[in-house]
Amino acid sequence: MDTLATLLPFIQPVAITLGGLFALWTYWGESKRRRSEWMYRLYSQFYESDRFKYMRRIIDYRPADEIAKLKADVETDEGSDDHEALADYLNFFEFIAIQRSYGNIKTHEILDMFEYYLRRMKEQNYLMAYIQNYGYEHLESLLKDVKDKP
Repeated sequence: MDTLATLLPFIQPVAITLGGLFALWTYWGESKRRRSEWMYRLYSQFYESDRFKYMRRIIDYRPADEIAKLKADVETDEGSDDHEALADYLNFFEFIAIQRSYGNIKTHEILDMFEYYLRRMKEQNYLMAYIQNYGYEHLESLLKDVKDKP
């Protein structure tokens, strides 16, 4: 009993430290798992659902007639279906960029999944003007981190 009383002042801090380290390790693992699930949901929303498919195709392949129509819709600001689809598309990336500014998502995670489409967006002057004119400041900041194609 005297031995335990003698050792307790030494054992207790070690046990508390080990418990704290285990709690941090558990928290880090859980945080990483949640982040991975969240990234998968973003991936699914963008690539697997049809919600952004139309705008992805226009921004990626740039069909001249559809680009001309989209530019005209944006310039006249009449709220066409194409204009709404563009706003939804940009709002998706603005949300991601806002989460980056809060520290909830890292730049490399965004670029790992979306760099191609961000670069395609950045390459189109009318989209960059729209982003600047309509207050997508977080997206604009994110696009500055997207490297131009070599």
